[in-house]
Amino acid sequence: MVLILALFVMFMHTYTVLTVHNMIACPRCDDIFSTVARMIAHLGKIHSNEANFKVVCNLRTQGTCYSVFRSFASYKTHMHRYHSLYLMTNTGEQTSFVTEIICCVCNSTSVPSLTALTSHYRDHCNEGLSVPCIVKRCNRVFDVFSSYTAHMSRMHRNVSLLNIRDEVKCQKAVTLLPEDDHMCTMDLEEDSDATGSGSSVKSSDLSANIALMFLKMKALYCLSDATVQAIIDDFSNVSYISSLIVEEHVASICAKYNLPHSAVAEFCDAANSSTWNDAMTELNSDFRRTSYYKRLFPYISPNEYKFSDDSANTDSFQYISVIDTLKVVLKNDDVRTQILNPEASAEGHLRSFRDGAVYKNHPIFSQHPYAIEIVVYADEFEVVNPLGPHKKKHKIMAFYFTLGNFHSTCKSQKSCMFLLALCRSIHINKYGFEPIALRFNEEIEVLETSGIAVDGYPHEMHGAVAFIAGDNLNSHMIGGYNACFSPKVLYPCRFCLTTNSEMQEILFVDEMSVRTRHSYDQHVSAMQQNGNELPCFGIRRKSTFISGSFHVVDGLPPDIMHDLLEGVVPFEMSL
Repeated sequence: MVLILALFVMFMHTYTVLTVHNMIACPRCDDIFSTVARMIAHLGKIHSNEANFKVVCNLRTQGTCYSVFRSFASYKTHMHRYHSLYLMTNTGEQTSFVTEIICCVCNSTSVPSLTALTSHYRDHCNEGLSVPCIVKRCNRVFDVFSSYTAHMSRMHRNVSLLNIRDEVKCQKAVTLLPEDDHMCTMDLEEDSDATGSGSSVKSSDLSANIALMFLKMKALYCLSDATVQAIIDDFSNVSYISSLIVEEHVASICAKYNLPHSAVAEFCDAANSSTWNDAMTELNSDFRRTSYYKRLFPYISPNEYKFSDDSANTDSFQYISVIDTLKVVLKNDDVRTQILNPEASAEGHLRSFRDGAVYKNHPIFSQHPYAIEIVVYADEFEVVNPLGPHKKKHKIMAFYFTLGNFHSTCKSQKSCMFLLALCRSIHINKYGFEPIALRFNEEIEVLETSGIAVDGYPHEMHGAVAFIAGDNLNSHMIGGYNACFSPKVLYPCRFCLTTNSEMQEILFVDEMSVRTRHSYDQHVSAMQQNGNELPCFGIRRKSTFISGSFHVVDGLPPDIMHDLLEGVVPFEMSL
């Protein structure tokens, strides 16, 4: 009896090891599946409509496949076209591929996880060897084992296989041989217990994926609410008709095999309980969809503020908190990786804001190497016909912001730009920027002085305004300069004190007198002492965005589109 029990324990241990090695992990979450086909079905049901969808294929046909896909449809096509063998149901020999990490020190050992690599690195450090960090864009090398573990805990706490350098990853094949039909049955039962959420998909997860599909129609494809509602209504009608047809087929099959009436009712109820019907209880109207988005997805509610303290005045603007937005954005794994692993700068080359003297001499960025670089952009747009009689009445002034910490491949993506404030342009002309700048400066002061605490970062994250971008007109309005560029304006430039007439004669930049923070403050003081509304050296008013480390003299970059692409370049090309 003891021998039989020992053999049974050995069998179960061997079977458990084989089952674990045969699992396929979802590249988007922690769910595990017994076959590739089940993993693909899970991706389609749960993750196909997620924002910034990205999947890396780590299967192997001839060599290792590390193809990257931005949509579920392209990934599914790739799997059926190049890895169809993995989608077949094997009755005999089963082969599974596991991604392992190669040690960069000895180049002969491969481990199944970062935890195992850490244990392996301990032996190398005890031998006096240096160990490198294998996360992408991180070139740190460590001689002390505790320094390596502290670095991984602080900088790469939630790192995944996608963030590991490709040259240190390899594929290892594991072949399984089921002994008999009983073993196959046990494998299915064990898989049902071990995978948990992998074998049964929750209705809430499917509803969330359908909600993401509706949100994508509105945000990504710019469909109106009425168009989205019409599509949903048509799909609901098709689903209802399909359920009636299926119910008739189920009833006829049950009658053919003389099944009891209770069985017929249960089969019909199962046919009618579709995923679409369950999701429509929360998503069948625009109001319910909006409530669902706010409840389930990260949402920062805008706040409405008045331009004036007068209770009878209804002029207002919408403001979205910068700090609340940052607390949500900084939790993203990709954002955390980019901030904690900034792009390397080459000495003597100007490739980004980080390579300039303003960044290197900045009081916040020079003290905090991972400080948040807030880049604000301001512009106006029309919501009605720009050629009609109401072209200025409904004109909107919009403020956006992004992070200069983003790598160059992400800076132009719309998903990396966040709304800051919206107001009518006529209200800006009436009240100025002070009400908006007041809210914005309060939050920037918090970032500069105390910072914000975000999970996954080694310390409080400080930040400051890097610069405020915009066209020449908005930049001059924000800086308090003349918002006119006609020949009658004496000082039309926000970078120098050259007059309009002198610009026609000066050929070299060294002959121009450049504006400084000190000269700007002097001209503002002189203008305020005179008490008149005439500009002083091109300055009409002190900018309300001057606060903390930010100043408009070195914080309003040139307008490359109007100055070069629509200015100097066409003129030079025509000569």
